[in-house]
Amino acid sequence: YMSGKEFAEWCQMVVQVVKEVRPNAVIGADPGGPGRKKFTEEFFAADGMKDMNAVFSHPYVFTPPPESRTRMSLRNEHDYFKMKTGRDFDVYVTEYGWSTAPKPKNGRSVSEKVQSERTARQSVVLYAEDMKTLIAHWMGDREDEPDNWDRWFGFFRLNGQPKPVVVAHAVSARMI
Repeated sequence: YMSGKEFAEWCQMVVQVVKEVRPNAVIGADPGGPGRKKFTEEFFAADGMKDMNAVFSHPYVFTPPPESRTRMSLRNEHDYFKMKTGRDFDVYVTEYGWSTAPKPKNGRSVSEKVQSERTARQSVVLYAEDMKTLIAHWMGDREDEPDNWDRWFGFFRLNGQPKPVVVAHAVSARMI
């Protein structure tokens, strides 16, 4: 793991290479927000967002309702980035969702029905907040350890069968 300053340096090396090969590329980072104060402050102090045009966000909201916490956290993150850089960034949501682990050690998993409800609701909120891309946590997952919640975020079971979240997400997208 690196410091915020080291991450900023790494990001700037990547920006130079990507811009050389693809000058119009969407390029950004996820340096965290106000909740990761030391890391984020180091990142911004080192001008980590220089020459970037996007922010990548993982707006996980494990305490319902997602429509309240998601909007608030995204707006706070937007305001924080603008305060630190003086610029507005397009936001690309590259990870969000809920785990359906049957026996999670942390107690934060939900049923497949609740996963589908919350994911559909959060997707609508993200769409309404003008996110440029919505990418769920995983399409498929290992599902091999009932107590390891990190292995149960997928939309499909290992045998390829869709969970209810696939239908809920598809219906939501179609309605939009």
